[in-house]
Amino acid sequence: MRFVRERLLALEARIGEERREIDQRIDKVQTAAQEADARSQTAIAEVEAKVREVATGSVRMELVGLVLVGFGSIVSTLPAVFS
Repeated sequence: MRFVRERLLALEARIGEERREIDQRIDKVQTAAQEADARSQTAIAEVEAKVREVATGSVRMELVGLVLVGFGSIVSTLPAVFS
């Protein structure tokens, strides 16, 4: 009986050690996942900012183009008005 009891105690100790190792591994994986999530969120935010910048830049260019077209239309009608 004593042998069985000693083996059970040894097994319980080993189970505890294995459990601690597994918990440490789980913590490492969770930490790595959180870091990866933070990096991906940062990358997404940078891409969204770039998209906004490109979109507003193209709108500005379109507005400038419209102003130039309007100005060109006005200038092209001036000779007809003054003749």
